[in-house]
Amino acid sequence: MAEKPNEYYVNLGKYLAIELSKKTKSQLVTMLANAIVSHEIDEEVNRKFLGDLAGKTVEQENQRLKPLRKGAEITNAPHDEARSKVYAWLDSNYRPGYKHSDMAVLIEKEVTREYDTVLKDITNWKKLRGITRKR
Repeated sequence: MAEKPNEYYVNLGKYLAIELSKKTKSQLVTMLANAIVSHEIDEEVNRKFLGDLAGKTVEQENQRLKPLRKGAEITNAPHDEARSKVYAWLDSNYRPGYKHSDMAVLIEKEVTREYDTVLKDITNWKKLRGITRKR
């Protein structure tokens, strides 16, 4: 015998409370959608319940990640500043056909950044600007 819709949602809620800590929000929403479809409960109720849960999950995840993002911005600030200096140097001094290694040596003298990292920055700068070599 199938459970009544309200009992089903209560049981599903208890189950999801346990699973929420183990799964990502997309996994949780997919799991819920599959459970609702398999029980064939009123389609309009399903959409509303799924939408409410997905919205709450996203909101909770954003609240959880907000301090982490702020910390990451602070931690990465020196790295981002050095990368922007490399990009500025490339904007003013880049010449087609100039070797990456030669540019990296020149940039390394002006910006406190490791040689290998400068090479990666040069490659990323070229990708951002759509500069490719002709073959």
